[in-house]
Amino acid sequence: MDQPLEIILSPLPLTEHIKNALLRHEGSLGRALRATLAYEQGGAPEEIDATGLPFDILRNAYLEALIWSRETSKALF
Repeated sequence: MDQPLEIILSPLPLTEHIKNALLRHEGSLGRALRATLAYEQGGAPEEIDATGLPFDILRNAYLEALIWSRETSKALF
């Protein structure tokens, strides 16, 4: 989209809580996003654990999101 995330999010009907999580990794959703990004990029376990989220919950949520993404992509194309 070649636009800053803040501009992309501005017209979307998202709560400030969600926008803050996406833009600044604030709050519990922001910590979940930060942990997910660290997991996705092969981060060290202590980097992922620093968010306070149980690793098995993070891993399962990540895998479920991948499955959802794949199924959604198939449905769209």
